[in-house]
Amino acid sequence: HAAELRRLYDACSLLRDLHRLLYLSRRLRELLEPEPTDMAMAAEYVHEARVILANSDLSGIDAADAELPRLQRAEGVVVARAVETLAHGMEVGNHADIGMALQTLVNLHRLREYVRAAVRSQCDKATAAVASLSLAGVSSCSSPGGG
Repeated sequence: HAAELRRLYDACSLLRDLHRLLYLSRRLRELLEPEPTDMAMAAEYVHEARVILANSDLSGIDAADAELPRLQRAEGVVVARAVETLAHGMEVGNHADIGMALQTLVNLHRLREYVRAAVRSQCDKATAAVASLSLAGVSSCSSPGGG
């Protein structure tokens, strides 16, 4: 009886994970279509779906296999929107956009990689700006009557 109970428990666990995955996929569609709304919540759903897929062997289950491309697209949309919003927020100094983008990346558990890229980008822009100012300053000093 112990083996039967174990198989029954495993089957229930798979069904519970499949049900949760389908629920998350449906909620993601509601949040992202036709226009993305709550990106932070969508990021939580994407992360939870990734955890379910990593911890449960749902391969070979048609319903789960059918959701995989949708979940991958949803993750791509969420990440792209977060990165775009972070870049825009940093460019124009919009703290609300920056905060929303950072919260989305935190919920995806991918904050570090994207913040490093954003900081690197800002450093590159600052370096280029300083270099162009230095060159402009040198050229104005060397021009006749420039000082």
